[in-house]
Amino acid sequence: MLLKKAMLLTLGTITALSITACSDDKNSASSSDGLNISSIESNASLSPSEKAEQLSLGAQRLITPTSYMYAYEVAERALKHDSKNARARLVKALFAPTMELKGVVTRIAPFVARHESSKAGYAQTVQDIKALGVPAYTEFLLSGPQDLQTESDIQEVVARVTARLDDLRRTLNDLKGEEVTLSINTEPFAKDSLLEAAESCKIERTSDGFDWSGCAQRQVIERKLNRADFEMLKQMVAGLQVYLTVYNAYDMNGVAGAAEKAQKTGAEAALRGLLANGRFATLRKTNGFGVIPDIAQDAVLGAREAIAMQSEYCPGGVSEGKTRPGHLFESGICVTNTDEAQKALAMIETAAHGSTVLLDLPNGRQLSVSPMKFFTAPTKNLRAALPLKRNECGKVSGINERAFSEVFPNGDLNQII
Repeated sequence: MLLKKAMLLTLGTITALSITACSDDKNSASSSDGLNISSIESNASLSPSEKAEQLSLGAQRLITPTSYMYAYEVAERALKHDSKNARARLVKALFAPTMELKGVVTRIAPFVARHESSKAGYAQTVQDIKALGVPAYTEFLLSGPQDLQTESDIQEVVARVTARLDDLRRTLNDLKGEEVTLSINTEPFAKDSLLEAAESCKIERTSDGFDWSGCAQRQVIERKLNRADFEMLKQMVAGLQVYLTVYNAYDMNGVAGAAEKAQKTGAEAALRGLLANGRFATLRKTNGFGVIPDIAQDAVLGAREAIAMQSEYCPGGVSEGKTRPGHLFESGICVTNTDEAQKALAMIETAAHGSTVLLDLPNGRQLSVSPMKFFTAPTKNLRAALPLKRNECGKVSGINERAFSEVFPNGDLNQII
């Protein structure tokens, strides 16, 4: 479940962020039929930067739901000629998270074999992938060792995906000074199924590059990106990164088995068995918490930049309608510079730097909290929060606050439960 969620979130985000820049098409070896990599790299009249540019332009044409691994490959090749090529850096960073999923369908087979409830769905997935008839896609997902035995093994894959999302976030930040144009062949992405997408856009590897003559180019759209667009993209990626980091930080070893057991013996017995598992709910070594404060501080800087540059972020001061026509984000990115907004940013900044802040509760009381301590001084075992306190109706009314004493220094966590 966790790996599936990571795959869907990552692929969905990358699909939305598939962007490239425009350039001169000098001596191009890219055509309506394909990309001749050999011709580009052997052309003595092209400088290294020009070779990188042409390869990165070719990488754009390879971005489809079933050939994104080719786009990554060509972008990597472009960077060998010019490590500063903005388009190649972007394409590589966009698809690096997905590349961590290479062979994942085969790798997860041992885990599936141990859980009866997953076998039918898994078999259907393998069958569907093979039925697409796309060798590159089939090889990408099915070629790999059968090495993922437990939830903990799967979580390591998710951790690597999340680490590549951090690379993407940093790349987007580096590219904020660039003026680029987004160009997407939306037709394969708009299909109702992966099979229809594969049939509408067939790309094949050749001896000297790639043949895309079988890929329809009827619905190509272009969008410009400037500093505001890159900042918004960066914050979107940061949100996905934080979500996966928190979701994946503590060991889920035994969860799938407990879920199956609950169907037979009831939830209470299944939970007892799960809590007897020494690894369950312990902090993972590759938890990724270390980058969260940086993301929080960067979010504050991004908000302040948006306020200071409203003429660019929010033309005309209107967020409705297409006030930024031709841009990736066509609606205005409007932030009202009020005393309340500045006060909120100041509080978030204070918390992001590890200090304690006071939050006003609906009951009129205040809560002292150091949010970043959840990440910089995390509890090593979530089971430390047990036993749960329950009211007369059986609902949870409190936990062992000592488990989060760093986050709630005054011991008033149970005020909000």
